[in-house]
Amino acid sequence: MFDRRFWQIWEDMNRRCYSSKDIHYYQYGARGITVCDRWQKYHNFYDDMYTSYLEHYNANGGNTTIERINVNEPYDPSNCTWVTKEEQAGNKQSTIWVRGTETEPFISLKGYCTQHDLNYKTMYARYKRNSSLFDLQVKEA
Repeated sequence: MFDRRFWQIWEDMNRRCYSSKDIHYYQYGARGITVCDRWQKYHNFYDDMYTSYLEHYNANGGNTTIERINVNEPYDPSNCTWVTKEEQAGNKQSTIWVRGTETEPFISLKGYCTQHDLNYKTMYARYKRNSSLFDLQVKEA
């Protein structure tokens, strides 16, 4: 019942929410993000999430991290999923979202640049200068 990487995810999740000494506390605990009561015990987190963790881990070469579906809600079974680190990096509060397509209404600026073979640093600099290259929209969290 012990997987070092999985346990580390559980420990880090709790530390971000409850330890004011953690470097990321201001983005989690200080904003009121918590871990549900059930997941305060590792074995409950294990029971709820380990099978899906292993499936994602095996499918993505170990590039697996936990993500809250709604960034303003707590860590709990109905609000958490497994994603790759790259997917999670595109879902931060600081992510710049641009208008996408009808099937994908929003796409991160980084994703847009990748899809269109554009230099992200150049596009980001233009965005910071308020360039109207993109029909920029704010994606609601």
